[in-house]
Amino acid sequence: MNDTRLELDAMVRRYPKFTLGPVSLTVPAGSITGLVGPNGAGKSTLMESIFGVGGLASGHIRVCGFDHERDELEVKRRAGYAGPDLFYLNWGRVDKAMRFVRGLHPDWDDALAEKLLAEWEMTPGMKIATLSHGQRTKLALLLALAGVRNCWCWTSPPPDSIRRPGRFCSGNCWLS
Repeated sequence: MNDTRLELDAMVRRYPKFTLGPVSLTVPAGSITGLVGPNGAGKSTLMESIFGVGGLASGHIRVCGFDHERDELEVKRRAGYAGPDLFYLNWGRVDKAMRFVRGLHPDWDDALAEKLLAEWEMTPGMKIATLSHGQRTKLALLLALAGVRNCWCWTSPPPDSIRRPGRFCSGNCWLS
């Protein structure tokens, strides 16, 4: 396995009134990297770019040694993402969302998923449409954390119950 979890090489994203980059960054295994900046600086845009939301004007992104565009499925199997705009209503219930994501991740951790559900006072049969904003954030984190062993990424602060020194961070971050 490659010891580099994330590599950005002169990545550029262009919009009519904003250009992000060029950004070059290397995140080695075992590290926590935070993106800090004011609103509109491009932190979420960078995270979305890593996971293939929107095209790059130039540059390259590699996750766990895989090209983020050419090897998109491998990237998504190895890196979990939980952002504020993920939408799960189409699955109807928590267990259906878990079943769908479990099918994409051969390393899905049922024990961790059950532990997080219990800690967060959620049940598999809960209707996603009735979840609070905080519960939807927890569901996004559960789906990212239980499905991936290599690295996690999110753009909203995680619930207090998973903020543990040396293991998790909050805000825009990459944890490998």
